[in-house]
Amino acid sequence: TDNQKGKIQMRSNVLQHKLDAWVQVQTLYMPAVASLRLHAQHDDSPQDEVPEDIILFLPSQLDATTPCD
Repeated sequence: TDNQKGKIQMRSNVLQHKLDAWVQVQTLYMPAVASLRLHAQHDDSPQDEVPEDIILFLPSQLDATTPCD
């Protein structure tokens, strides 16, 4: 129904805002991730990316050589 679609869209927007905040904090503490994120955006390049598919670039997902200061 339209009500359910509205709730899903609202939750998706909330998740997107939380992810945007995460990216800002992550860039502050892990500057190397900014370039990784840029490369990932150019490789995938979908403009309508859903928040559920965003790569988080957690420290455990990175190479050991990637600085995580």
